[in-house]
Amino acid sequence: MLSFGGKPAQVHEDVIAMCRSRIGQDGYVQITPKFQMNEPVVIQSGAFKGITAVFEKEMPGRQRVSVLLRALTWQARVELDVGQIARVVN
Repeated sequence: MLSFGGKPAQVHEDVIAMCRSRIGQDGYVQITPKFQMNEPVVIQSGAFKGITAVFEKEMPGRQRVSVLLRALTWQARVELDVGQIARVVN
């Protein structure tokens, strides 16, 4: 329960959804994003499995992220579940 001045406060549904989307396996809400903008990530499942992409942003209130796929002559923005990407390990 959230309160201000000893009185219950109304919390917008978008804030609740954002908090829920950041609950980790340990049950705690992760305050900072898992990935930073322009960070290289590798796609771990789905049609683009194994492809390295660039993290663009988290999608507000959802377990989704936007990444950029780049090739020599084209660039594509793809929306994925956050669990489908991982940091590139050097």
